Amino acid sequence: MSDLERQLRAFVREGDIPVPDVPDLAARIAGAQRRHRQRRVAGVVGAAGVVAVAAVAGVVLRGGDTTPQPAGSGPSCTGVTLRSAGVSTDAAAGPSLALALGGGTGGHGRCPIGPGTRIDVGTGVDALSTTLPPGAPRVRLRPGEDAVLELTWATWCGDGPPQVRVTFSTGDTTTLDLPADTALPACGDPSAPASLGFVALHTVDVHPGGTPGTG
Repeated sequence: MSDLERQLRAFVREGDIPVPDVPDLAARIAGAQRRHRQRRVAGVVGAAGVVAVAAVAGVVLRGGDTTPQPAGSGPSCTGVTLRSAGVSTDAAAGPSLALALGGGTGGHGRCPIGPGTRIDVGTGVDALSTTLPPGAPRVRLRPGEDAVLELTWATWCGDGPPQVRVTFSTGDTTTLDLPADTALPACGDPSAPASLGFVALHTVDVHPGGTPGTG
């Protein structure tokens, strides 16, 4: 604020300060007001620039938002077990192997079962294996849920009931030794045993009263 402005304001407020005889008084007052407004605008713009620069600098110095985020529950098959296996040697319907997979009770991740899941029956030279093809259905087994995987199993030339192994796409595995009294498919031609083949995959729910149903 100029001396002239201070004198004029004091005169209006108190009335005891004489106003000097200045020919271009009105022009000088208007110019002083313009300069005052320009200084205020420049001050506001400068302050806004300082705040913006400080905000950007803060982000750069912090390296972005580094607030820890909760880890998502990824797929996991660690709690899934091969509960049981059923073998059918009915020639009319075709020999088959049905595997019951249990989702366990712990964790929150769902176990992916489908294309890429590998099934091995037996070990060594007599072993049979198959990997579920890309066109196979996909299920995500939740804790406490069961699934049934059905395969064709036409021949077995090994000694006694074999071990069955399921390897999931996550790398987790589960195994089951078939009981000694399991009826097994006939050997047929030992030089050309029939391979395992995918039939179906579906989840199984247990309804009230213990009645199983397909999901």
